[in-house]
Amino acid sequence: MEDNTKKKKVILPIVIISATIILGLIIFFVIKLLTAEKGQITLLVAPETAEIEIDGKVYQNGLYTLPAGKHFASISAEGFSTTEFDFELENGESLPLFEALSEETATFSENDYEILSLIADTAPLINKVNLYRRAQTIETILPLTYSDYNVTITNESGNEKCEGVSLCLGVKNLGDLTEDSAVNLIREKGYDPAFYKILYSEAEE
Repeated sequence: MEDNTKKKKVILPIVIISATIILGLIIFFVIKLLTAEKGQITLLVAPETAEIEIDGKVYQNGLYTLPAGKHFASISAEGFSTTEFDFELENGESLPLFEALSEETATFSENDYEILSLIADTAPLINKVNLYRRAQTIETILPLTYSDYNVTITNESGNEKCEGVSLCLGVKNLGDLTEDSAVNLIREKGYDPAFYKILYSEAEE
């Protein structure tokens, strides 16, 4: 009985000391976590389907909080070029990371052009966005039979008629309007058809 009492007297201080150390470590790491230096990044990348990898973790377009310091980013998408770069985030900084990948075997979507209109910062890209906006006006100029997807951006690499032009469009279902009269109508409205190749086709059944 006396031995058990002695053991309890020895074990109890050890338990208390261990618990105190563990609690201290928890408090230390919580304080360190709460006081860690960090900043925010705004990711806006075209195409929107791109995989954005930062320090091995995958992100999408949006606003994120990261630890302050140096980071490595890799952005890729099927049919587009891949870009990799380092960036440094200061404590409390709000850093925009805007990137537009180059088209290779794929082309930007309508949603991608909305992103490009916000982040375009080079003459070729700005020109491409302006051409796209002009192209979209064709849908309001031509008396198309139905409104959905009458004017679409086609894959430039998928049609030899599109080679060498800044923007290649597919227009379908003109109703009673002929191709020549459609081109003249576009020209009458002040838009030069030479800015973009227009491919006409019948409406899909």
